[in-house]
Amino acid sequence: MTAPRVGIAVSGGPDSLGLAALAQAWAVKNGAVLHALIVDHGLRAESGSEAGEVQQRLLAHGVPTSVLTWHRPDQLNLNGKQRAARWARYALMADAAQRLSLDRVWLGHTLEDQAETLWMRWLASSGLWGLAGLSAQIQLFGTLYERPLLGLPHADLRQLAEKTFGIDAIVDDPTNRDKATWRGRARSCYGRGLRQLPDTQGLIATSVQIAQWRRFVEAKALSIGADATPLSADNIQQYPAACAVWLCWQSQNMTQREFAISFDDALGLVHALAAEIEPAVSRGSRTIGGVLVKPVRQPSGQKAWQVCPEDVPPRRQLSAHNPGYFWQRLFKDPSALLVKQAYTSQRPLFTIATSSFATTLD
Repeated sequence: MTAPRVGIAVSGGPDSLGLAALAQAWAVKNGAVLHALIVDHGLRAESGSEAGEVQQRLLAHGVPTSVLTWHRPDQLNLNGKQRAARWARYALMADAAQRLSLDRVWLGHTLEDQAETLWMRWLASSGLWGLAGLSAQIQLFGTLYERPLLGLPHADLRQLAEKTFGIDAIVDDPTNRDKATWRGRARSCYGRGLRQLPDTQGLIATSVQIAQWRRFVEAKALSIGADATPLSADNIQQYPAACAVWLCWQSQNMTQREFAISFDDALGLVHALAAEIEPAVSRGSRTIGGVLVKPVRQPSGQKAWQVCPEDVPPRRQLSAHNPGYFWQRLFKDPSALLVKQAYTSQRPLFTIATSSFATTLD
């Protein structure tokens, strides 16, 4: 049997260093190959030296390590800086994982991160889909990312990181305390103790059940078919939630918007279409989230609905539907990015061609 080859995302913070310590013990026990990946976005003057120091610490403990440097931080728009940096981070690690033949990449998100994410989504009225929380597995850029520490508290990982690598090895990223972000404001009020609130415990327990439902719905949505497949009346009647997810994915792919249609809006449309399945009932075509949903007939004569890009006037095309619409909010030169859709266990997310990111793998 081939030895597992696992990448571990390490920022130098206590969570990721705790993950590195746990992963190293696991690798020794299971005969696995580890490779730590440190991303240097180049957004702070000291980030390069910090990445080098973390790399030396890991190498001293026998963990092969690469620093991944993004050479185009000037392309980030300040309004979407954190989100764009996150996309760049995943693209860089996926590029390295494929070149190093890694089976997967582990991320160091903890129980506190899950709690903060759930509250953030709850307050943003994200609905059932968002309240499933962080997924244990996501597929991005052709690479499987896993979060094995979602059930572990931050304090345990910090203690392990300090014991293994030393207190002075931990790098606390100042962006985590930025009060301009929701997460930064929450940590300024609660530290990392938000998960200990009684309301949070109930929220986490509920999210586990919602996550199970979401995985089932996504599996059904993937079985509906390829992009060009019409939405059949049978699927609408039997699997309305899965059809809503499928509709979200199609609109996202066609418009290049991160969230073209919300799950709740898509589900409302699916229920409306279900009321029009009878041959004598029809409202004709509809537009939603930048796409056109129009009734068609299948060869069997059964009613179905085709999804295609909305036919917008020329004066609106440049502002609403040109390739890279979503990326213009994040990157100054979205035309340099090849964007296509990737299905994940959480939701479909865009794939950026990793060739657009000049990386240094050392």
